[in-house]
Amino acid sequence: MNKENNALWQETEQKIKQAYGHLVKTKLPEKVTVSDICREAGIHRTTFYGHYCDTAALREQLERDQVVRLLQEFRLDDAWNLERGMLAIAVFCKKHAQILRKHLLSEGRQVSSGLFPEEVREDMEKKYDDWPAAHGMRTYARVFYWAGTLAVLAEWIRRDCPESEREIADDLCRLLRHTE
Repeated sequence: MNKENNALWQETEQKIKQAYGHLVKTKLPEKVTVSDICREAGIHRTTFYGHYCDTAALREQLERDQVVRLLQEFRLDDAWNLERGMLAIAVFCKKHAQILRKHLLSEGRQVSSGLFPEEVREDMEKKYDDWPAAHGMRTYARVFYWAGTLAVLAEWIRRDCPESEREIADDLCRLLRHTE
């Protein structure tokens, strides 16, 4: 079956994703079941399994979809644009703050570096290539960079996003430039 050109398949795919998105507003992602999704989407379990093997596969696909959208925001005229990308991440975090806050406050979890597209992580980490490798300093600098960025985003979410998306994005860019 040509899934990309099949309108019914695409419509069902959207129903599944929307149902999941609605459910994670009230439940932790790992607590959402196939039965929950099917009930919310108005589909049968066999229909769900025609699209995904389980809820983890659905979550992974949704994360990949979001990474692609965020990756597009980091690109401007075929070049990486830190400010634009950080703003896109801040907008995403604020839009999904309710879900992310619930995730962060349960069992002391962290914001995932998966928010940043892999290409962006690799490109931004290149700035540490010239650092001396002795004593693992290059590795420590990379860990510090990502952990710090993610910690700022997590704290901003925990505090109900008091600064605007533009302010937090600008603050992150300033902090990142001070580590160069």
